[in-house]
Amino acid sequence: MSEITLVSRELTFFDMEFKESDVSANDKLQNIINKVIEGGESSSTAHMILGSIDYDNKENLNEKYYSIESYDESDKGLSISINNLGNLIDEPSEKKIKIVYYYYYNSSSHNLQIKGDNKNLKFDIKDFQMDAIVTSTSTENYDLLAVDASDGSEFFLACMFDDGHFINGTKLEVSSFINEVMEYMKEKNQ
Repeated sequence: MSEITLVSRELTFFDMEFKESDVSANDKLQNIINKVIEGGESSSTAHMILGSIDYDNKENLNEKYYSIESYDESDKGLSISINNLGNLIDEPSEKKIKIVYYYYYNSSSHNLQIKGDNKNLKFDIKDFQMDAIVTSTSTENYDLLAVDASDGSEFFLACMFDDGHFINGTKLEVSSFINEVMEYMKEKNQ
């Protein structure tokens, strides 16, 4: 088989864990968020998104975001399925929170080089807000290499709590995000 181009969405993210006790006031949370954003702008990782995960069957895609581009007739019949390995970002430890900085590219290209004659590829993915995030770029069956990405989204923030609660907001509306996080922490610790 020849080289194939997969075009899809892409997630870029960075996360850090903090003690709840370190977040005792709005200004302390603002400092933590600034630290996460700074880390995200220098050390984030980008991953292709295959599609949205089926809520009832986590091994299936409900909607496919990718398209396959190839100019070789021998590539016809290629199928892609998923192996769901769980959450992309683990829940924080007890009495801790995770702050996540993330954004999307609406269009990204990846070169897919298939090893051998296998046309039924299974991609290891992890779940982030029901999106199937590709986690393995090199397996015994294929190599996946990022080429480019464009049409970026706004920047998002999320706070994950040890009880599974998830709050998200935007970098532009960080003060509302901080207020919502602080309010939930107050409720949670009563």
